[in-house]
Amino acid sequence: MKFKKAFQQYNNILINILLFYFFTLFAGYGNYFSLFEQTFYRSLMLNNIIKVPHIVRKIIQLHQKSIIH
Repeated sequence: MKFKKAFQQYNNILINILLFYFFTLFAGYGNYFSLFEQTFYRSLMLNNIIKVPHIVRKIIQLHQKSIIH
């Protein structure tokens, strides 16, 4: 049971890192990034399907502000 939980946490960290790089990669594409982020990543964050690190959350928020303004 402990092993399963540890493996799950490890997977969450990997997923977060991959998503973080994925979204920073697309960060240059403006509206496309915003649309994709809102529909997919945000729904995961809101439903707590994956635990998103605070830094990643901040970067996404800052990026959204830069799109709007």
